[in-house]
Amino acid sequence: MNSRQLLRISTTLFEARPKQVKAVFTPHIFAIGAQWMAERMGVENRSDKHDHNQLFIYYGLLKYGICFGVFLGTFFLLWHLQPWLIPLSILVFYLCEIHFLFLFPLLIDQVPRPVCASVRMTYRMGLIRTAFTVMHIGFFMVSGLFQYKNPFKKWHIGCLAIVIWYQHEVRNRLPAYL
Repeated sequence: MNSRQLLRISTTLFEARPKQVKAVFTPHIFAIGAQWMAERMGVENRSDKHDHNQLFIYYGLLKYGICFGVFLGTFFLLWHLQPWLIPLSILVFYLCEIHFLFLFPLLIDQVPRPVCASVRMTYRMGLIRTAFTVMHIGFFMVSGLFQYKNPFKKWHIGCLAIVIWYQHEVRNRLPAYL
């Protein structure tokens, strides 16, 4: 599936059930977002909810800590080399982020070693293809933040697109990826 198909399908599904995460700015955003993803994936809540929430917070901080660290390192490096190259740091952020693309769905499915599995899946799907798909969905998501009435609608649609992509491309093939 390409990014346009994913966004079209996720927009249709989102419009049918427009549930959004209510508390967007909270320290538990990763756990709340994972719960939203799990509902969209049709997975029931875990009995060990507190431990599971801590797991999502840990992996969320790990994922975005690495990605933003790489972004900032690249930003300052390019600033010192040639300031007009600074926009390339956004590309580097996405190239880092795609390695963790399916981390949360894998955690929801309780796949062992989810970081390694996510990286492996990214390369099996094709690094270039995955990068272009994620960048298109990412720009779609960020563009929605500038809409006054509902700034997170496109963000949720983009997250749903990743969940659909995971279910279509990865979930049914998990044993082959592991």
